[in-house]
Amino acid sequence: MGCFSSCLRGKKSAKGTVIEPEEAPPPPPPPQSETPPSPAHEAWTVQDGARYDGAFKAGRRHGYGKFTWANGDTYEGDWLDDVQEGIGKFCTPQGDKYEGGFRHNVKHGKGKQMWANGDSYEVLFAYFVGQSQVRLFAQGDWAHGLQHGQGTFTWGENSGMNASNVYTGDWKEGVREGRGTLTWANGSTYTGSWKNDHRHGHGLLVLANGDKYEGMFDNDKKHGHGRFQWGDGPWKGHAYDGEWVSDVMEGKGSYIT
Repeated sequence: MGCFSSCLRGKKSAKGTVIEPEEAPPPPPPPQSETPPSPAHEAWTVQDGARYDGAFKAGRRHGYGKFTWANGDTYEGDWLDDVQEGIGKFCTPQGDKYEGGFRHNVKHGKGKQMWANGDSYEVLFAYFVGQSQVRLFAQGDWAHGLQHGQGTFTWGENSGMNASNVYTGDWKEGVREGRGTLTWANGSTYTGSWKNDHRHGHGLLVLANGDKYEGMFDNDKKHGHGRFQWGDGPWKGHAYDGEWVSDVMEGKGSYIT
């Protein structure tokens, strides 16, 4: 049972986690030409084979247009003063797609990221000093740009959104804090207390094989008093009720058969 942040690469931020997606990086700026077209032109092919079809203003891409890179990547949408700015769609020949906001040639604002393997997420990109960061978009309450209050967050693990992990519960300034339920893609569940994005306090953990633990947690580990009942194997139906230290039965306790 990896913790929430281990499922996504990156640093925690607004909507739970800032991640570096497994997709290709944001589209590069369109190549420049020493001889841009006149305002009357609506098609422009540059030396490396890239092509632009769309509106121009004062010899610069401005308005709605489609740019196709030599490698087959495409951007179709709004342009402002020769940069991708506004709403657009970026597609790769491999089948990955992004539809949403752009700013200064990078993804910015709300959008939808769709991968060729079937994964599909609502996302929020934020443009900072020439960089693009992506945050998975979660439904729920927000405060000061952070998920805060009640919310639901869903993410997949390389096998499409049909196999997904779901957290529903309390958030505090972008991390899980309070009470909530996490359901893993394999069917395991945890319902209980959270602190600083970790299972902490009293909770109930039910594993996919039927094992159950109800008791105290500390930083995602069974720690303190709790009861563990085996749901599979030779110990099925047996239980341990007693003290735990960092996921290990240690201290006073009793076995129940």
